[in-house]
Amino acid sequence: MALAFIIGRLEDLKPIAATAHTLVDSAETVEVDQAPEKLESNGANYAVEVVQAAEDQKSILRQLIELYEYDFSEFNDADVNASGYYGYTYLDHYWTEEKRRAYLVKVDAQYAGFVLVNDYTHNMVDEDARSIAEFFIMRKYRRRGIGKLVASKVFDTFKGTWVVLQHGNNAVSHHFWTHTINEYTGGSYNEHDVTTEHWKGTGIVFRSGASESAAE
Repeated sequence: MALAFIIGRLEDLKPIAATAHTLVDSAETVEVDQAPEKLESNGANYAVEVVQAAEDQKSILRQLIELYEYDFSEFNDADVNASGYYGYTYLDHYWTEEKRRAYLVKVDAQYAGFVLVNDYTHNMVDEDARSIAEFFIMRKYRRRGIGKLVASKVFDTFKGTWVVLQHGNNAVSHHFWTHTINEYTGGSYNEHDVTTEHWKGTGIVFRSGASESAAE
């Protein structure tokens, strides 16, 4: 099954019904490990980097988001605007709001995707938490374990509760996230049905750092 690159659009969601879930513990934000990590997959070696996007890299991220939005239009039926762009309302906010983070993904020094993180959990949890707002790996780099590695590195930046949503029509995304989070947490996560104004899907709630704390 192909690597899932799309999750639920958390930025635009307004839940009508979702099962609440409470996880109480301390939360800690740390910087992403930006050192290239070697990944061997299908007989090939890759150097994977996840770097926090600087504001002067906004134009790079904007272009990658256009590719992502094109892929996502299969699920949200979006059209380009009069200028031929999908656009992204919240792009500038990633350099003005404290709890947002934008990460660029590189593979062998080439741009390969991005991850956007915010704290909009949409009532899935009732404490300080983080969510994957957008997650994208370019088609060339899928089915290599790169997405799983990138997700794990991003999860490590916030030692606390995470929420990840998937569109109900996107079975590939659900497979990717359940597999990735199950491996990351050692099976310690919860799934909930989510209904929004625009679609129905699944929300996964888990804690990062839990297995690490247990090991200590």
